[in-house]
Amino acid sequence: MRSEAIREAVPQSEFMRRLVPLLAMAVLLAGCQSTAITAGGIRRSKRISSVVSLSPSTTELSSAVGFTQFLKGRTAADDYPLNMLNAVPIVASVKPDYEKIKEANPGLIVYDASLYNASDIQKIKELGFDTFEIKGNTLKDFQKEIYLLAAKVGGETTASTYVDRIVFAANAAKGDAPSPMPKVAVILPGSGGEHYIAGTKSFLADVIRNSGGEPVGPDADKFVVLSPESILASAPDTIVVGVDKSTAAAQVGTVLNDARLRTVPAIVNKRIVPID
Repeated sequence: MRSEAIREAVPQSEFMRRLVPLLAMAVLLAGCQSTAITAGGIRRSKRISSVVSLSPSTTELSSAVGFTQFLKGRTAADDYPLNMLNAVPIVASVKPDYEKIKEANPGLIVYDASLYNASDIQKIKELGFDTFEIKGNTLKDFQKEIYLLAAKVGGETTASTYVDRIVFAANAAKGDAPSPMPKVAVILPGSGGEHYIAGTKSFLADVIRNSGGEPVGPDADKFVVLSPESILASAPDTIVVGVDKSTAAAQVGTVLNDARLRTVPAIVNKRIVPID
């Protein structure tokens, strides 16, 4: 889920090598969580045979939860799993095409709630189809959502295997916590120098904590516009950069070469983790 070329070119600490696998599995910029819920014990009210995904993270989840074969609609930005390409693009950026959703007539609409505002979510629900939100801000909450979603689409076994992988990665990271604890920021590069940074109450912040790091950023549960003054003050040791596979090098470059950030320790030491 990251550019191997960039990963090899950018120096990484031991913490970064532990952080990447956990982020790579759990970064569905929505989240993965694990709890003692018995998926097989959740009764399905009806069998879902068609799904529309309104966010890249939930489209990726289709493979982990086992509903890729049911996908009838997706976002234009989706590139994984490959067998979802037959689904019709119905979201450009974060703007759903409500008419296309109606035409797809899905049994379930799945989306990452962090990508939509209250007005958008209300419009989605007013379409009259069943919906499922991925909205947990902790690994534990995400695990619950994975099992609940799996129960709706009959993917309990696949989901259990996926959650086991996440739990294993989290436990491995906790068992080898770095000292001193590195400070980590998660940034989405923006055009014109307007970057976005994940809040310390977000799911990604919880992943960082579970990897033995200290998340730095605004007091928020979503991505917000990055303040150069704020990130200079927080001085992250490592920056995780969310990138698109096709333009990864350029996106990492916009952060590395941003003059406003040149004295940030992660920039000075080129400790950048690109994840697509």
